[in-house]
Amino acid sequence: MEQVAEKLGRPDAGDAAMGKAWGIWYGSDSTAKRRDEIAIYSSYRDTSMRVKDVKQIRITSNAFKTQDGLATGANLEDTKLKFPDIKKLSSYLNEKKDTVVVYDAKKEGIGFEFLKGKSISLTVHPVNTAVNDTYLTLHPEWKLIN
Repeated sequence: MEQVAEKLGRPDAGDAAMGKAWGIWYGSDSTAKRRDEIAIYSSYRDTSMRVKDVKQIRITSNAFKTQDGLATGANLEDTKLKFPDIKKLSSYLNEKKDTVVVYDAKKEGIGFEFLKGKSISLTVHPVNTAVNDTYLTLHPEWKLIN
């Protein structure tokens, strides 16, 4: 995480508990309808509690893309073409009472959040571990509906 802080600077927001932490950096475009963010989840590598590892990277900006060009804003059908093993994990009501649906391509190590048919985030995570098995709740204000 020290290398992350060297590259991105001090996080704009975050949350930490019991050796696990989110660092959140916001984009500087004040003309956007919503702020782009990069959120990095880290935890200690082992019980020595000396070295932290990055466990997940979540982005909301379409400036970042997968190796094959997928970015936020893609629809579910396009996402399924790139990640055919994608599975729906859960649905939430956000602060505006819109439904956000979380999908995961567990074997590939990438998760997605969809709102109104378009992806609003990509989360890179360890392969063969579900996206929601490792992270602290990034949006505690969201209500789980299934």
